[in-house]
Amino acid sequence: MTSGGYGVDTAELTSAGEHVQMQAADRMGPPLKAVGDIDVAAQDFGPEHTHHFQQYTAGIDRLVAMVKGYVDVSRDFGGRLGGASSTYQSVESQTEQAMRHERGSLGVNDDARPDN
Repeated sequence: MTSGGYGVDTAELTSAGEHVQMQAADRMGPPLKAVGDIDVAAQDFGPEHTHHFQQYTAGIDRLVAMVKGYVDVSRDFGGRLGGASSTYQSVESQTEQAMRHERGSLGVNDDARPDN
């Protein structure tokens, strides 16, 4: 946008959205896989502590679910951020066309303006 208004770099907005989408998955993928690869049984806690195994596994399951939720939300947010870029471009284009139409209906010639 010109004439002292605010502008949005839609390419940067798209890039930021893609970065947000991938960053969480890239950083959280390996730890999530590592947690899934842990092979622990109640006996590994020792005879005095096997009763804690169920709480341990429930805690790990909750932790994994939270991290997966974070990754999913990050992907969704990144997608929306990137989508805002195309929405912004579309609205800007429609607004520009509407303004040109209105100026034309008033007899104003945009080509004659010195800033074009």
